[in-house]
Amino acid sequence: MTDGAESTSNPHPVGAAAVLGFAERTLLEEYTWMVVHGFCESHKDAAKMLGAFIESFSVEASGVYVEVLLSMLLTLPSPKHKPVYYACLLMDMCKLLPSFPPKLEAALNVLFGRLSRLEIQLSSRLAEWLAFHVSNFAFSLSPFLEPWGDAIAECLLDADPSVYDTDPRVRFVGDLLDRMVRLSYIERVSRDLTPSFLRLLPPKAEGRLDWEMPQSGDAERGSPAYLSTMLTNRLRAKATEEEVTSWIERELTNHPLKVTLVMQTLLHAGAKSVSHMEKLLDKFGWLISHVGPDAPSRAELFGASLRYWSASTQMCGILTRKLISRGLVDPAAVIAHLFSSRGVAALLEPTSWESMTAAAEMAVELQRRAAVALREERRRWDRDVDMLDDDGERMVADAAIDRMQQGVDRARREKKAFFANLFVDACAALSSRVESAAEGDTPMQEEWWRVAIGRLCAVGRIYQQDISYDTIQEIVEGSAVSQAVQEAIFGPLGQLSRYNY
Repeated sequence: MTDGAESTSNPHPVGAAAVLGFAERTLLEEYTWMVVHGFCESHKDAAKMLGAFIESFSVEASGVYVEVLLSMLLTLPSPKHKPVYYACLLMDMCKLLPSFPPKLEAALNVLFGRLSRLEIQLSSRLAEWLAFHVSNFAFSLSPFLEPWGDAIAECLLDADPSVYDTDPRVRFVGDLLDRMVRLSYIERVSRDLTPSFLRLLPPKAEGRLDWEMPQSGDAERGSPAYLSTMLTNRLRAKATEEEVTSWIERELTNHPLKVTLVMQTLLHAGAKSVSHMEKLLDKFGWLISHVGPDAPSRAELFGASLRYWSASTQMCGILTRKLISRGLVDPAAVIAHLFSSRGVAALLEPTSWESMTAAAEMAVELQRRAAVALREERRRWDRDVDMLDDDGERMVADAAIDRMQQGVDRARREKKAFFANLFVDACAALSSRVESAAEGDTPMQEEWWRVAIGRLCAVGRIYQQDISYDTIQEIVEGSAVSQAVQEAIFGPLGQLSRYNY
């Protein structure tokens, strides 16, 4: 498809597609937008309408369709409709129009070459969509193995492991393969990959203890492996809570790995599947609460969980949601760990941002659940108000509603504190990077800055309805945060807050 002067020849040439001028192309883009929005309840009908247009007017519209659909999918802060709708529509168009897949391939090659200019949020969304797309075509990346493989092969020639973090193309392919593995299994995804792609495959989703387990089963008395085995044996023997807690206080009171040992022992016992993990968390939640009674210990507990599942980005996100929903850790503990001295070093890793996003989701979800429960309780009492016999029952009803209202207020305060701490701690971490970069800048620092800013702004965009940018900016300004960091974060977010999506 080309842009040029309007053709004065027959608008419907026989045996060939009509060339679009600027006006026709603009109208076709508008038509595509109208069809996509109008048939948002049925992606199959939308695909049929777009295909029928080409048949009726003999217009090669596949290129315009690709551009419009990808632009709608990659809209900030989020698409108008669910991303799966656009994903299904793109899949239908590939099956319906023979000319569509080559145009889509060409567009993706262009986007791949411009990843350094693409928002981090959009890069992740593109990888997530493409993983879903190829899962419907036998997980084949054959159109991209040569062009993308050559590009990343040049980067991977560098022995420096930081290239995985500094080059956006390498990170994109790694993210893509990780999401493909989530939809299948690693042996299936790796079947037809080239060596350069194989190097970026994620490791198998296996838990990793902070200590080595002896092969023979014999461990030195007092070692972490020995203590972990002893704890496991007591839990399997169905020892009472008092017996287990007394053993912990006797053997682990002054142990530096007390929290880590208990948490990773439980995760290791439930590592077979997500359902096994959930059962362990439900059954031994009291034990986790016992070793994590305060904020510092909960942050340590969460850090131990992330280290155990460091090989699986997906499991880190799942575990974060499970722990918060059960009240074993709170969103504040997630922030406390991610921006601790140990957590900041791993802030560029996908597991950290997956957990941060999960914590933000849960902070908002907890307030929503509390508000829904309060609303349902009020409706119930309003419906049954005539059935209340005396003032005592009305007082009980009012007290129940007051308690639930306090729960809503508490969830709202915790949500506001979470986002405030997130931005304040992130800005402080970025400022420290700015100060260290002044002494000797490196590509790692530049890419760390771009990725961290991009992902932080992504959280701000997604939850713009739950964040008061002005209030958070006032808090940040009161901290030792560089002006460059404030402008990089609150500049784009301030512009976004002036628009209504």
